[in-house]
Amino acid sequence: MTVTLACPENNDPLSYDRLDGEWLQWYETAHRFECKVPAQDRGDIRHNIILELALARARDGDTTELIETVADDRAIDLDAWLDTRTFLLGCPHRLVQIADKRVRGIPLDNADKLYLGKWRKREQKRLLN
Repeated sequence: MTVTLACPENNDPLSYDRLDGEWLQWYETAHRFECKVPAQDRGDIRHNIILELALARARDGDTTELIETVADDRAIDLDAWLDTRTFLLGCPHRLVQIADKRVRGIPLDNADKLYLGKWRKREQKRLLN
């Protein structure tokens, strides 16, 4: 499969302006992600995205939209979130101590219960947003 993409300058007959069908969709999808890379790399990333989508389509008829395959910057990284060490690094020391008491079966005093309740409510609000 030969793919030739040219810059849209000088009314080139092979410019992006002349794309249609899947190629136009792939160009528009790639165009959305260009701003995430430095300006000098935008043409390269555009070509790479379009080419990868075309190759995926040629391999197995995969019509997955690029937007579905790119990680959302605001999404939770579940692997890191579930990693105990990473999670504990972000927790206040007192919260870790309270968790240790719960694991060992030591009853919490009222101050610990209030502190734990505050953090549960705070994290629940963060997950809902």
